Amino acid sequence: MRTTLSKWDYLIVTASNALQASAYESQLAVRRGLGLLSDVREVMVVPDPGDRRVGSGGSTLYCLMEVLSRRLGRKVRTSGPENWLSILRELRILIVHAGGDSKRLPAYGPCGKIFVPIPGESDGALGLTLFERQLPIYLGLPELPAGVGQVVITSGDVMLRFDPEEVRFAAEGVTGLGCYALPAQGSRHGVFCVGDGDAVRLYLQKPAVAEQKKRGAIDAYGQICLDIGVMNFDARTAVKMLEVFGARAGGRGCGLTLGGEMGEAVLSRRLDFYREICCAMGSEAEKSEHARSAQQAGSKWPKTLLGRVFKAFSGVPFSVRLLKRCDFLDFGASRSVIESGGRLVQEERGLSSVQSLLDINNEVLPGGSVKGTSCWVEGCRTSDRGSLISMSATLGLR
Repeated sequence: MRTTLSKWDYLIVTASNALQASAYESQLAVRRGLGLLSDVREVMVVPDPGDRRVGSGGSTLYCLMEVLSRRLGRKVRTSGPENWLSILRELRILIVHAGGDSKRLPAYGPCGKIFVPIPGESDGALGLTLFERQLPIYLGLPELPAGVGQVVITSGDVMLRFDPEEVRFAAEGVTGLGCYALPAQGSRHGVFCVGDGDAVRLYLQKPAVAEQKKRGAIDAYGQICLDIGVMNFDARTAVKMLEVFGARAGGRGCGLTLGGEMGEAVLSRRLDFYREICCAMGSEAEKSEHARSAQQAGSKWPKTLLGRVFKAFSGVPFSVRLLKRCDFLDFGASRSVIESGGRLVQEERGLSSVQSLLDINNEVLPGGSVKGTSCWVEGCRTSDRGSLISMSATLGLR
C-alpha cells in the first residue's frame, strides 16, 4: 500500500500568450479560493515569451526558469547549473501544457481547452471542466526518492483515466506513460518501441503504420504502446535541458532566459519535447534517423542543431510504464469533444448508446427547449420565445 504522498511544490499551467494567461489565472484563483488546490503549495501560469509560441519543450524550459528565478531572487545573476540542480532536487513540479490556439476548437479559444465544461455531476460550487477531471490523477502520481527532484509534464486537452497507483517512475532520466492502442491511433501521437523490461528502444513521433511495423512497435496482438503524453524526469535531466538550450541570466531585473544559437532556435523554430528530445533517446536511437524522423514529423530544426540535441540526450536513461488499464479521451477538436463527451455520458448513466444531444450548462426557462441529435450545446439560454434546435455538431452556441 502506498504511503502518503508529499505535496506538489508547483502546479504550473502554460498559456500561449499573456491574454490567455490572464484568463487561466482568474480560473485558478477561483479554485484556489474554494480550497480545491490544497494539495499544491504554489500555483502559477507561465505564458510563452512575448506571445511567441515555443512548443511544449520551449514552454517547459520557461516554466523551469520561472521557478528558478523566483527561488534565486537577486542571486539569479550569479547562479549556474550547480545552483539550479541544488534547488530542483528539492522540488516536485507538475506542468500542464495548455497553451494551444484552439484552432480545432475555436468556441473555447478564450477559456482554453483545459477549462472546457464536460458532462458529469458536480457536488461543488463549480461545474465540471476538463481541468477538474484530470487533475486528481496527476496529483496522485508517485514521487521520486528524496533529493532526486521531480518534473512531470502532461497535456491539458486530453482526459486520461488510469490508476496513478499503478505508475512507477525510474529514479533517473525520463519515464513516459503508455497504454495499449491500435497502430492507426499511433500515427497521430507518439509510440514507444519497448525493449528489455521497461527500457525504451526507440521513440517514434506520429509514425505511419508501415513505419511502426518496420520498427517492431506492433506486438503479436496487433497493438502498440501509445504515448499518452505524461513524461516524468529528475532534476539532473531538467538541468541538462536548461544547459543545452542556453539558459542564462537576463538583463538587469530579469530572471533566467534563453540565449545562444540553441536558445534562439527554441524561440524561432519551437522546441517540441516529444519530437526533438524524446526521439533522440532510446537504446537504438541513431543520429541520422533522429534528424530524419523529427523533420518528417514537422520539426523546423536543421540537421546541425538536431545533431547537438541528439548528442546531449541520446545517453539519458529512457523508460516507459505500460498501463494495463487506461482510457485516452481527446478533447482537442470539435468532433472529438462530442465523441468523448458522449462516451462519458454513456458510461456514467449506463446507456448502450447516446442518441440525444449533450446538454452542457444550459438554462432552459419555461416554454423553451433544446433539441437535436449527435451534437453538443453549451452555455445557452432558452425561453418561451422559442426552442434552440441543433441537428449537427454544434459547439458553444451563444
